[in-house]
Amino acid sequence: MSVGLPRRLGLVLAPEVGESLASWIDRLGQDMRRSPGLVADDLGLRVVPGAVQRPLSLLFGITANDEQTAAVEAATGVGAEVLHAMHLSAYDGTVLDLSDLADDKASVQRVWFREWALFTTSRACPSCLAESGGVWMLWWRLAAAAVCPTHRLMLVSHCPRCGLELRRGTERNQGVPPRTLLVEPTRCANRTRDRMCGYPLTELPQVPVHDDVCAAQLAFLDAAYGRPPPVAGRCIGAAEWAWAFRSICGLVRFVGDSIELPAVVPAAAAQALVDDARRRRGAASSRQVPGYRSKPRSALLATALLAFAGRTLAAGNDDDLIEAMRPFGAAVVEGPGAQECRPLWRWRMPPLVSMAVRAVFPTPMARWSRAGAHVPFAADVDRSASRTPRRRRTSAASSRSDPGGCLEFRHLPRLVAEADYQELIEPWLRTPPGLSGRRYVALALARICGARTWARAGLALGWPDGRAAAVADYVCEFVVDPARFWQAATTLADRLQERGPIDYDHRRQALSRFVTIDRGIWGPLFAEHGGRLMPAGCRAAAVWLWTAMTCGELGDAPALLDPGWSTVPIKSRLRTCRTMSRWLPDALADQMLRFGATLLDSHNPR
Repeated sequence: MSVGLPRRLGLVLAPEVGESLASWIDRLGQDMRRSPGLVADDLGLRVVPGAVQRPLSLLFGITANDEQTAAVEAATGVGAEVLHAMHLSAYDGTVLDLSDLADDKASVQRVWFREWALFTTSRACPSCLAESGGVWMLWWRLAAAAVCPTHRLMLVSHCPRCGLELRRGTERNQGVPPRTLLVEPTRCANRTRDRMCGYPLTELPQVPVHDDVCAAQLAFLDAAYGRPPPVAGRCIGAAEWAWAFRSICGLVRFVGDSIELPAVVPAAAAQALVDDARRRRGAASSRQVPGYRSKPRSALLATALLAFAGRTLAAGNDDDLIEAMRPFGAAVVEGPGAQECRPLWRWRMPPLVSMAVRAVFPTPMARWSRAGAHVPFAADVDRSASRTPRRRRTSAASSRSDPGGCLEFRHLPRLVAEADYQELIEPWLRTPPGLSGRRYVALALARICGARTWARAGLALGWPDGRAAAVADYVCEFVVDPARFWQAATTLADRLQERGPIDYDHRRQALSRFVTIDRGIWGPLFAEHGGRLMPAGCRAAAVWLWTAMTCGELGDAPALLDPGWSTVPIKSRLRTCRTMSRWLPDALADQMLRFGATLLDSHNPR
């Protein structure tokens, strides 16, 4: 039902920069000697009267629609930009994702449980409340809000008198502004049986925190406002930074009290992490407690998580990032063990975090040795590292080169030859790796040639970030004998060296514009073998020749991606290429390979 705009109020307190909507309404009510619920009515926010005082909009304090924006501006003169800055939607696209939020109960509940925000409660800094006269900052409603960088104090999440989260309202109806009681912004406004708690929040206990924890909080706030700091020397988006932050916090909660937290964590915060782990172990069913990656409901737990995740994400390079994650690997050994880490296999993590986790996971243990994924280690090598150990030469060493000793990354195929794979590798893999197995061996060759992690092996082969970890995750489960597998991979590296290194990077560059073969020349040759060469077949033949000469992926062939063939659906193009590969006779294939060699000679290959 359409409702007219509210009347213009008299003198109105202006909202402070960074203030939340609920805080502004409380201060307006104190100034007007009017309950916050009635003030919300005066602003056109339309709070339903009655025993169950739910706002008409389930998005109260989360986001404002156009009608509410117009109503508030008519009543107070506060513009849309200022009003939206008082809602949690100010962090949408950075540390929160409210893209699927709608004004219905199912949507709100989905976002409520997923996002790291306190939708109906808040945390508070007692010193800030005392200095500002009761201004509650919006960022205090983020679940990662743990410390006040200004006063270097831990935030408070629960009232010591009523035991409820600050600004919860009632135990049953959360976040509902009262209609019959006045609220003092500097006192606890929680109600039990229509009686205000009234605890003076400026007298809350003050727990000092270390500068390192404050720096971690500032880094999170920078990400919240769209200015995420770099991670391991890489600039990433705010959403990915927040994803990495939540992933690391989830890993810390997973190993619980087994992990060694930074020394700067207050004792009460460290104990909160221990209590969280014990509560999970004591639950009869995992359904009784939220997931490990759910938002921390107390400032103490948030402080412990913030200190670890903040120090990790402050790493300046990959080595520092891996070193910062080593306590997690040690905690797995001391705590749940790799066998109990199966839930982690389903977690999606940013590539940088995934790389660091796999680098520190205890490789001799269980199936998640995919962290180092069966890389062989010498007896004196730290097994929590993921690098392939290099052999030291002595005067008594044989003249035989180390595995991959003269091979460079450019000499490695992205897809190892099927014959080599079937002869050397396939006996040590359970089915069905297929093409993924050949990709995995290519990554293994890169590891043998010096790549310290699977992620770096993928980058050495020119793979998109994250793909190498996905391939390693999948295929390593099928390795039946890791030692024999790596022995076979080493044999393959020696074989490639004996055949003479091939510069596959140069071949890909030389054939980067090879998108079709001449139908006039090849048509009669195909006819001799009972084939009919059509325009699509010319492109499919070019795809086959490109993959044969470069040992590359079918999907990377220039002919497959050529705009001249883009009008045909990709599935049809792939089907044509596979049909060509299955049909092609050996004699004709030999002729095409000689033609490919001629093309490479014309580009003066090395």
